[in-house]
Amino acid sequence: MKRYVPLVVPHFGIKEIGFCLRGYFQRHQEEIFVQALSQMYLGRRVMLLSSGSAAFFLILTALSQKSKQKEVVLPAYTAGNLITCVRQAGLVPVLCDISLEDFNLDFQSCLKAINKNTLAVIAVHMFGIGIAEIQDLAKKIPGGVYLIEDCAQAMGSRVDNLPCGTFGDLSFFSFNRGKNLPIFSGGFILAAEELLWQKLKDTCRQQRVKKEIAFSRMSLFAKTIGFASLNSQLVYKISQPILSLFKDNQPANSITVKEMPSFQVILGNLLLPKAQLWFSQRHHNGLRLYHLLKNFSGLRLPVLKPNVYPVFSRFPVLVEDQLRLSRIILRLLQAGIECSSFYGQPLHHMFDLGYRKEDFPNACYLARHLLTLPVHPWVNEGDLEIMQEIFCEELR
Repeated sequence: MKRYVPLVVPHFGIKEIGFCLRGYFQRHQEEIFVQALSQMYLGRRVMLLSSGSAAFFLILTALSQKSKQKEVVLPAYTAGNLITCVRQAGLVPVLCDISLEDFNLDFQSCLKAINKNTLAVIAVHMFGIGIAEIQDLAKKIPGGVYLIEDCAQAMGSRVDNLPCGTFGDLSFFSFNRGKNLPIFSGGFILAAEELLWQKLKDTCRQQRVKKEIAFSRMSLFAKTIGFASLNSQLVYKISQPILSLFKDNQPANSITVKEMPSFQVILGNLLLPKAQLWFSQRHHNGLRLYHLLKNFSGLRLPVLKPNVYPVFSRFPVLVEDQLRLSRIILRLLQAGIECSSFYGQPLHHMFDLGYRKEDFPNACYLARHLLTLPVHPWVNEGDLEIMQEIFCEELR
């Protein structure tokens, strides 16, 4: 049977599900998980929620209360759910361009977008590549403007040997499928100060954040088991036609804030001790792929600066010729290697934000030429060499 390498894989199987069922009879699972995450992130306060999007929405809701500032600055190429959260919180999204060096927000474009109406700047660590200038950005943001780190794709990544998520006033993470520690759903917030922490807790009470109802819990549990079963190469390959029907890159219409489901908390406790190994494997595979592809003409790779330790959620490349890009995608899929253009559009093409289509040229270019490749722990040296061979044949 031909090997199949998906973009998104479970890091647990049915055996781990069985261990987690026993965890229901153990007490203080949530406190244990919160404490472990806090230790990982330099003692910052941790709040568990149902998703990364829910965490971001709660942050914006908390910060916007009693504030006259209503604008939120974020990069023009990132997840559409961020716009949904900003608008649902009654705020106004303001875009800045991205850099074609590391594919993160452009430092100068971001600073120019800040004005007296700016409430917060969202620093998105795209693809698990930490923003190298994050400390400079934190220093140059005016007083009264919050720096929020989006670490949904960057759990485990570091800048200046400090974890991404510990540079801003607040940060949020995701445990969803395809993330660096995927437990199917869930997310969390990190807060730097007690005052912000109290704001979040007060907002939780006002929002009446609740646990999932019994039916939703059972549905999520069934989906988690289904995700775990994909740990088998054979099952994943057979399931591909069905899984493709559920893939949807469209932004959510609204965001619901709930507590993190108890089963995901127990699963998180089980998997967290293995996280550093998986982060290391993602880092290694990404760097290996970088070195295999770095000398090809017509291919732009992210600049990996020496102060950044990336834990890649997936590895991004830009193919200059779009016809060749189409051929590379076809060849990779034929070889059993799943790849993706990811979001496909910049935010001002997904939503009517009052910008012209040609605004933010770097974000537009990245959206047209981007290809993302798997570098998760399933990926081996043979898979990476197949990717190199296909790029070599199509770009020569």
